[in-house]
Amino acid sequence: MIAIHDATPDRWPDVVTVMGTRGDPSRCWCQLFRIPGAGWDRATAPAMRDALHEQVRGDVPPGVLAVRDDEPVGWCAVAPRGSYPRLGRSTVAQATDDGPGVWAGSGWCPGMPRQPNTALAGGVKATPALVA
Repeated sequence: MIAIHDATPDRWPDVVTVMGTRGDPSRCWCQLFRIPGAGWDRATAPAMRDALHEQVRGDVPPGVLAVRDDEPVGWCAVAPRGSYPRLGRSTVAQATDDGPGVWAGSGWCPGMPRQPNTALAGGVKATPALVA
């Protein structure tokens, strides 16, 4: 059975496990939509890891973890829409404002080393979405 948990400080080791040591997650650390333009081009993997660690220690968890049998198997970033500056440049996202209660999910990372970008349970597939 899959359990979903907020990415809180006590779950940081699970976040590290899910991000892995190879592929896009281990370089991005789910910062693509949080770091605007040129900052993204200059960002290093350790700096992005530190940024996500700081976000996990913040007041609002920056995402959720999927855990199966006590093993972290997936991640999805979800946070108040204003946390994602790059969404302001998206033609799709411009239809939504950054008002209170508007959240966005940056989607299930296709490079997750622990689980393919397919169903974790019950035929559900996680995809990028804006959540209002």
